Amino acid sequence: MIEIILLEPEHEGNVGAVCRAMANFGFSKLIVVNPQCDLENDEFYRRMKHAKGKVLVKVVKKIPKYDILVGTTAKINTDYNLERSPILAEQLAGKVFGVKGKVKVGLLFGREGIGLTNEEIGKCNLICTINSSKRYSTLNLSHAVTIILYELHKNMKTSKIADKIKPVDEKDGKRLISMMDKVIGAVGYKNEKNETQKKIWRNVFKKSVLTRREAYGMMGLLSKIGYRIKNNKNDKVKVKKVKKIKK
Repeated sequence: MIEIILLEPEHEGNVGAVCRAMANFGFSKLIVVNPQCDLENDEFYRRMKHAKGKVLVKVVKKIPKYDILVGTTAKINTDYNLERSPILAEQLAGKVFGVKGKVKVGLLFGREGIGLTNEEIGKCNLICTINSSKRYSTLNLSHAVTIILYELHKNMKTSKIADKIKPVDEKDGKRLISMMDKVIGAVGYKNEKNETQKKIWRNVFKKSVLTRREAYGMMGLLSKIGYRIKNNKNDKVKVKKVKKIKK
């Protein structure tokens, strides 16, 4: 199940237009977090058109918990900005539809003015962006939602999905990251490079949308690597003296 989340939207017309786009592409649940506009305003219903009754709108104070939280951003900078290293909108379906069953997916869109903060983006499993013009990359909120929902809709019926695949849960995901952090620390990176390596591998795990089986396999490998590193440090290598060969 995919829910669309708008974080602190400022214009009720945009929220109404998002509802219309959701109905167009078969999405039915909209979460509005701490709205900065009036959702009882006529403009909201005018822009919503015939989506009324087709889309459930729920107003909440904070972002709910999801198995997979996808953040959206136009601010990607370079690949050195690890918090904003995204996948393209057309790649999103392959990630989201790679697992199914009782998986709750949230598609998070930020404020019209400032989008999502780095802290908010850091809480997401995936970051998605739209390949727009470099001259003016930021899209209107409802336009951005429409494009991404269209990309997802294209792949809904054609994607081959295994219902029995289970994604890694939050507890095991944190355990995997913790084990990788320990291995990185044991390798001997110093200060800034140590933190950079940790961020890189956290991003890799998040973007991969790992299954539980994959996560357990990786944890097994990391456990063996950590054991080898620990024992190599503790073991003293004994060097035998070689007798000189008499000529």
